[in-house]
Amino acid sequence: MSDALWRQSADIREFESTAVVSELIQIAEYITHMREEIAALRANEMTRDRIPMAHEELGSVLAATAGATNRIMAAAESILNLPDGPAARPDLEEHVGTIFEACAFQDITGQRISKVVSALQSFEQRLDRFIGAVRARDAAISDPAERARRERAAELMLNGPQAEEIATSQDDIDALFA
Repeated sequence: MSDALWRQSADIREFESTAVVSELIQIAEYITHMREEIAALRANEMTRDRIPMAHEELGSVLAATAGATNRIMAAAESILNLPDGPAARPDLEEHVGTIFEACAFQDITGQRISKVVSALQSFEQRLDRFIGAVRARDAAISDPAERARRERAAELMLNGPQAEEIATSQDDIDALFA
């Protein structure tokens, strides 16, 4: 091999080596960045603390709401069974007081739901940051089961209660049947 050809071959090898090293550095930086983003998710904290707390709080809300509803209904039923006349006034006041006490559940459930909402917002922010970092795309669009579930929900309108700002008014519903 001639001396010029040998130098040209060495230059090519050096260029290829530099390109490979540069690419490996970029890959290492990307991996380091992904590790930082995964750590920022604090997934262990979410599964160990926040998600169980949200579950417990929502369970407490359900129990408090059911208990309060039962007390309200029992007091209202007792009011209906009271005899007519002024002698029933003390019993009536007692049952109305029970209803007012039972309605206090709203304050406690509001506090508990606020904790759950806060945990979900924290999770959402962390997940959004991670999604942006990894440039993730939803695979659900191509998942046939998810697509079928969405189509069925849309077809049957299984969306649950609507938010007040987008809900159809009762007047509009009544107009459909008029």
